[in-house]
Amino acid sequence: MKITAMIMFFLLSFTILLATPLIDNLRFSAPTSDEQIITRGELGFYYDVSFYYNGDNGWVYQTFDAIEDSYNSYQSSLPAPIDDTLKIGIRAYNDVISETDAGVAIQAIPWESQAMPLFNDLNWLVNDTTEDTTVDETFLDITATYFTFNDEKLYFSIQNNGGGFPVSEAIWGPFYSYISLIIPTDINLTPFGLLYTVNQAGIIQPGLYKIVGTGMNDIQLIGSIESTIDATNNLLTLSCNWSDLYADDDFNSWFDPEEPMFSTVSGTGRITLAGGMQETDFTYPAVVFLDSITLDPLDNALPQITDLHEDSEAGLVYATYLDENGNFPLTAQALINGEISVELQAQSYDFSQEVVFVSNQVDEILNADWTDITVIFSDNNIDYTEMTIYPVSNLDSDLAPVLTSFTNYPNPFNPETTISFALHEGSQVKLEIYNLKGQKLVTLLEGLYPAGKHEVRWAGKDQNNKDVASGIYYVLLKTESEKHTHKMVLMK
Repeated sequence: MKITAMIMFFLLSFTILLATPLIDNLRFSAPTSDEQIITRGELGFYYDVSFYYNGDNGWVYQTFDAIEDSYNSYQSSLPAPIDDTLKIGIRAYNDVISETDAGVAIQAIPWESQAMPLFNDLNWLVNDTTEDTTVDETFLDITATYFTFNDEKLYFSIQNNGGGFPVSEAIWGPFYSYISLIIPTDINLTPFGLLYTVNQAGIIQPGLYKIVGTGMNDIQLIGSIESTIDATNNLLTLSCNWSDLYADDDFNSWFDPEEPMFSTVSGTGRITLAGGMQETDFTYPAVVFLDSITLDPLDNALPQITDLHEDSEAGLVYATYLDENGNFPLTAQALINGEISVELQAQSYDFSQEVVFVSNQVDEILNADWTDITVIFSDNNIDYTEMTIYPVSNLDSDLAPVLTSFTNYPNPFNPETTISFALHEGSQVKLEIYNLKGQKLVTLLEGLYPAGKHEVRWAGKDQNNKDVASGIYYVLLKTESEKHTHKMVLMK
C-alpha cells in the first residue's frame, strides 16, 4: 500500500494542528435547575465545534456557539451526570487543506467493552466523496470512516458504497486491500497501518504493519489484526492490540501516552500481477485525541470566596474564587453600594485551584464614593455565596463604619469554619450563631476588641457542645454602633 505525495501533503498540512487543543480552557459548571451543565471555552485553530455523547437513540450532537459580546468565548449545554457518568466527545474542523475541504479532529469517546464495537458505538471520523475511485468497483469506494478504542485495542472502521469487502476475484487476482493508517505528529517519523487483504503466504497477509517507505516491499508485519464485516451498514472494522504497537521502538519514539494523539487516513487498493499496486480511494485525514472527557456524578459544594479587596487607585474590585468541584461560576459579579452591578472577569481558567476575578474600572471606587462592596458567585445559578467589605478610608469621619470586613472560610464547611472580621477602631463586639428559625445557638465571643483583624473558629456546635445539623446558619456580629449578619452553610 503506497502513501502517495498527495496524502503526504494532506498530512503535512495537518501536522501543525496535532499538538493544538480542540478547545482552550475547557470548563464546566455545576448542574443547573434543569439538570444541564454549561460548558465554555475558547477556540484557536479550529471552528464549527460540537460536543457529542451517546443518548438513548444514538449519538447526540450539541453545537458550541459563540457567546454574545465576548471575545472568542463559546458555550454549550450538556445533560448533567446526575446518576451515571457522562462521556463526552468533541468534533471540530479546520480549513488546512483548501478553502473548500475541512480537516476533521475529534476527541474520541472510548469503547468500554472488550467485544468488537457495533456501528452505533463508533466515533464518526470523516465522510468521503462517493464514486471517486480510480476503478469502477463500489466496494473500493469509501463513503465514511469511524474509530474507537479501549485500554487493549484500537478499532478503525471503513464504510464503503456497497458490495461487501472482497479481497480477491480469483487465485491469480486481482486482489484488493483496505487500510487504516496510524500517523505520527511528525510525518518524517514512522507510520503504522492495519491492512485487510488477501492472505498469500510469504507475500502479503492481513495484519498490523510498520510502514518504512512508499512501496509494497517497505511494510513490516509487527502484529495481527481482527476484522468483522457489518453487511447492513457496509462496514469493515479492523482492530489491533496496543501491546503490539508499544512493543515497537519506532512507535514509542513518537507516541506520548501522556498526550495521546495521532492522525489517521483510510484507503483502498487493487493489486494485479501485471500492474502491481494501484491506489483506488483515500480519505482526507482526521486528527484523533485519545484523552477522553468523563464527568462523574458529584455532590455539588458551594464555591468559596477566599479574598475580596478593592484597588482605589485603579478603581477595580478583586475577588478570589475557589470551587472544590472545579466548576466555573455562571454568576460572578460585584454589587457596589447595594445597587451598582459590575461583572467580574476570570484572570485564569484552571478552576481546580483558586482563580482571581477582576472588575472593569468602577467610578465609585476610583472616586472613593462607596460604602460597601458585595461579590456574589454561583456555579449553578441556584445556590449563591457572597462576601462584603466596607471602606477603610476616611477613618476620621464619624460616619465611617466600625466593621471593615466580615466573612468565614471555608464556606460551605465541614466540620468547622473560621469566622473573621476587621475593625478600624476598637469596639465592644459580640458574635452569635443563629439558625434559620432565628434561634440563637451559641455566643462565640463577647468583649472589647482593638482595631485590626480578628478570627474565631466555629466547629458546628451549640452552647451545649452538641453537633448541629447540616443547613444554613447566620452569624450575627454586633459592635457598639452596628449590626451585621453573614450566611454560612454547614454540609456534612
